[in-house]
Amino acid sequence: MQNIIKKPIFKFEQKSSFVKIYLLLLLFAFALLIRMTGILWGNIHFDENIAMSVKVLTGQLIPDQHYYPPLLNYLNAGAFAIMYGIGRLIGVWKDLAGFRAQYFENIAPFLFAARLVTACLGAAAAPISVLIAQRFRLPLLWSFLVGVLIALFPVQVLLSHISKSDVGLSTAVLLVVWSLLRKLDLPNSKFADVLLGLSIALAFSFKHSALFVVAPLFFGMIIFMKVNNHVGWKQVIQSSAIVVLSSIVLWIPLNIGIVLDFQNFLEFQKVQNQMSYRSDGLFQGLGKWLSIQLDIYGGATIPALLLWLLVPVIRRDKETLLIWGSTVLGIVIIASITGLRQTPSLWLTYSMLIIVLAAIAAITLLTRTNQGRQWRYVGAVGLAAMFIWSSVGTINVLKQALSVPVNEQLKKAITELVKPNETRILGASNISNVLPIDPKAQEDEYQRHERLAKKYGVKLPPRATEKIFKDLKSNDGYYIRSFPWAIGGLEVYDEQNTKTIKPFAWPIQKEEWQLKYWTDQGFEIFIVADEQLYLQTKVDAYRQFHQQIHNQCELLKILEPQKPIFWESELKIYKCNNNNNS
Repeated sequence: MQNIIKKPIFKFEQKSSFVKIYLLLLLFAFALLIRMTGILWGNIHFDENIAMSVKVLTGQLIPDQHYYPPLLNYLNAGAFAIMYGIGRLIGVWKDLAGFRAQYFENIAPFLFAARLVTACLGAAAAPISVLIAQRFRLPLLWSFLVGVLIALFPVQVLLSHISKSDVGLSTAVLLVVWSLLRKLDLPNSKFADVLLGLSIALAFSFKHSALFVVAPLFFGMIIFMKVNNHVGWKQVIQSSAIVVLSSIVLWIPLNIGIVLDFQNFLEFQKVQNQMSYRSDGLFQGLGKWLSIQLDIYGGATIPALLLWLLVPVIRRDKETLLIWGSTVLGIVIIASITGLRQTPSLWLTYSMLIIVLAAIAAITLLTRTNQGRQWRYVGAVGLAAMFIWSSVGTINVLKQALSVPVNEQLKKAITELVKPNETRILGASNISNVLPIDPKAQEDEYQRHERLAKKYGVKLPPRATEKIFKDLKSNDGYYIRSFPWAIGGLEVYDEQNTKTIKPFAWPIQKEEWQLKYWTDQGFEIFIVADEQLYLQTKVDAYRQFHQQIHNQCELLKILEPQKPIFWESELKIYKCNNNNNS
């Protein structure tokens, strides 16, 4: 056992920079190809807000909503500009007016470009993982296995199919880890200080929650520089100052929308804080974290988690312990804050750190020459298991990405059951992208938001002229409205307990969660998603509303999900009227 805990000393393989760069680019292309497969998977995720990215093209640098930093909006806008340039060259759009009209007629090209940005950010994690492995003194070819494992990481592949900041954050944190390891190897390098500062700025420009892992990494680095590298306090302070200054200098332009609207940003952070915080307790939070990590489509997978737990035993070098300990500390902090309100995207950064460290630990066991054969078997089995788990998971993700979405079945069912403008439809599922919508429905939805904005004394963001309907006469569209959901996380608070109210983040309106409220307005068709979940939810308004539909309405059709990995659930179509619920 003593042999296993000695620090391994591997020599870097002597490869030309050109060959290494070529292999890294090849790995990036491989990872990107995986993430582009099925990129238009048939629906829009509820956390995707393409509109804010499009508005950047009009010069609006300040986002309508400040829940997350605006960097992803700016990157998406850059992708849209490139798409426009290519479209002009090949004759897709004649001018800017045609490009603008495209967004309101069919959002698919913009959705593709935005998701391509996320896919590129996700794919970049693979070559960065190779560089991290090399900083841990793994041989070049073995280091590439770590990168291939990240390229095949199921939950990262899945989340790279939506335009959201979590993937960018996870890749940026890996860049922070590599920059930090480089700094520890080169304690006197000012360029290493600047590089670390820039990577930290990048992480904080995707999500503020980078703080929970970046802060312990940074302060741990300071301690290690002083203790391990025997650097004087003057140099440590100077180096830290360069890191912080470099980070601030880059953070400002990447987050100019926050800088220009800082007070409003703070108001949105109050909403975000209330959305995220739960008082369930640390142990319940850790239990939820564990269940997510054991899910092949949610976390680091079983073999990676088991190997990660053994990392401090397999490798006792200070660099490994710093990253492992910072990961643990971040997990504990977030679990204590969020309680049971957790999703795989919340943990993506930590899942990535877990699988990178687990792969490095497995390869360390496999390649050591001064230990028993049984430990090599452990490393080989662990590494093989991670590859099998990841390959199977990613294959299933891509299969579902390419399959026909349940919305196509829903479209067919609705067109068979009712004709346009024959009745009104209230839907839990987003079907506005598969059925033509009556502009009167869109106008009524906006009037609801105007009414609530007036009620709570807030101002709605400006409305695009294309969304102001002057002619509300009946057309061939369906009158479809969405369930009046509260924004995720605020559903557990009533009006009195909602601390800060911002546009579209309205508290639950109890009258809107009564079946009679909608049937009195002429709604007859109700599309319910994941009914069993809402029949048992602790949110009274949601549960009672679904119970009313279930008990008082006629079930017309049940549609089974085709892409459960892609957040599809069972759909039920009910027919209700005033006679049912009088």
